[in-house]
Amino acid sequence: MLRVMIVEDEHFVRIGIKNSIPWEKYGMQVICDAENGRQALDQYEKYRPEIIITDLKMPVMGGIELIKEIRATDKRARFIILTCLDEFSLVQEAIRLGASAYILKLTSEQEEIEEALEKVRAEWNAFSGPLPSANEQYVDRQAVNEQLLRDFLVYEKIPAENFPKLLEDAGVHIAMERLRVLMVRFPDYGAMLSRQKDPLGYQLKNVVVDLLRETMEGLVPGQVYGEHDRDFLILACFAGMEAVEEDAVLDQLVIRVKESVMRCFNENVLIGISSAADTAAELPALRREAIRGIEHKSPLPYKVEAALDYLSAHYKENFSLQTVADYVGISPNYLGHLFIRHLGVTFTEQLNKVRIEHAKGLLNNPQYMIYEVGSLVGLENTTYFTRLFKRYTGKTPRDYRKELGL
Repeated sequence: MLRVMIVEDEHFVRIGIKNSIPWEKYGMQVICDAENGRQALDQYEKYRPEIIITDLKMPVMGGIELIKEIRATDKRARFIILTCLDEFSLVQEAIRLGASAYILKLTSEQEEIEEALEKVRAEWNAFSGPLPSANEQYVDRQAVNEQLLRDFLVYEKIPAENFPKLLEDAGVHIAMERLRVLMVRFPDYGAMLSRQKDPLGYQLKNVVVDLLRETMEGLVPGQVYGEHDRDFLILACFAGMEAVEEDAVLDQLVIRVKESVMRCFNENVLIGISSAADTAAELPALRREAIRGIEHKSPLPYKVEAALDYLSAHYKENFSLQTVADYVGISPNYLGHLFIRHLGVTFTEQLNKVRIEHAKGLLNNPQYMIYEVGSLVGLENTTYFTRLFKRYTGKTPRDYRKELGL
């Protein structure tokens, strides 16, 4: 049973944490608590807890000083920080000293607190061998970056206007321009854990994250973190690239990821890709879009899927290939090439097919005149609509209705 100490100067916060968590579920037990760092040091010497949950700003002695004191002799203890957003520079220092995770005091849900507990338990269980020497540091320097991304992209509890500055404070330099989210899913992740003899998944997760980071190097800047057991998120920045170059780099990144995973684990992965965004506020929506890209996977390239979605939503309107190409972020010539390559038809032919399919549905309703149906599907000229309808169905709209008995 791992022993836990809670250090927090606000009595109700301290009691709330102690009483709201099912500690036994994580193989833990709260054995002591303290209202400042000085008391905590005394408790630490008495009980030697493996896990310390501590506030940063407290009277007498704060959390940073407490971590330094304990770290001077104990490199194995795991720390979870209690903090507010305006203390983020202190969080950075705590992470450098070896803290494993942070919890935002005002907004964290119990699920997030328990996620942090699972992380430190996995870290503790993953450690084997002799205790580190006094001058040796075991620091997960990516922990705060990953948790910051998760807090913003998944839980959406950090205001969008604060996110870029917090990234900078964390040492992550990503331009808020042409950002895309890629979600990499391992369908057989459970089997991988069994083969690696890593039931908690901590070691395998780190290996996968490192592999994905290496895959991105020299190709596109970004960040990677493990989101859930089988899902890994890549945030990639394509700032400064022309549309055709961006598309080529993205395709190369996808190929690299698939090849690297196959080479290292002999596994296939599913990859969902979002559209691009130029503001931090759009990033949580891009993450959801990338997940949908996995869950509704088709053999079509995502650019073609996005273009087809546009046709389905805007078929009533007057637009061009250039309009749709701008929407999906590539040149019109390249989009036209993708339509022919993957659908076997030109852009115009595909648009006409979409319009005629919708027209067939409208012709089932006798309240619409034939000229009205053409107008409702974006074909204002009745003669042209009739000719086009016959080309795709073999019948005129009037004959089509007659066969329906209308």
